Amino acid sequence: MVRFLFGVAGLLIIAAYVVDRLGSLFGTNPAAVAESMSNWFVSAETEPEAPPTVEAKPEPLVPIDMTPFDLYWAFYTNLAYTDLQKQRVWEDEYAGQCVEWTGRLENIETASFSRGFVITMQHADSVERVPIVIHAPSTLEDTLLEWQIGHRQTYRATLKAFGERREYSDDEPITADWGC
Repeated sequence: MVRFLFGVAGLLIIAAYVVDRLGSLFGTNPAAVAESMSNWFVSAETEPEAPPTVEAKPEPLVPIDMTPFDLYWAFYTNLAYTDLQKQRVWEDEYAGQCVEWTGRLENIETASFSRGFVITMQHADSVERVPIVIHAPSTLEDTLLEWQIGHRQTYRATLKAFGERREYSDDEPITADWGC
């Protein structure tokens, strides 16, 4: 027991010397150095646990009030904008926006770039055809198997890009990701 007390006393003397030297070396108050050093020896068991974090659920996106034709006229027929200006307007105002549209199913194919599907919808009026390409996850396979070519389907999607020409078509569709 005596040997233990001498060991503890020796450590305290060494600690006091180190605190004094550090204080004079860095121009700080030795008491402040001693207090910060004492925090090094606090065990993890005595430290209070951080409160659990609660993740906020994102608010569901509300679809914007714009038809596929509005988007078509804003980007494909607007000759006042250069392609660069159109890209900037798209990124600033439309990319990431939620839409809820009804169109006619043209095709569903397996995506070659990822696991999932590529759905091509057509929106047509008496003047124009507006193709929409939607990237959908593989979890929708059972739902998509029930869809029929030429039938009208309502869907929700998040706008992604416009004017990306497809290899097998002259169309420049609006692209979107399934859901929002």
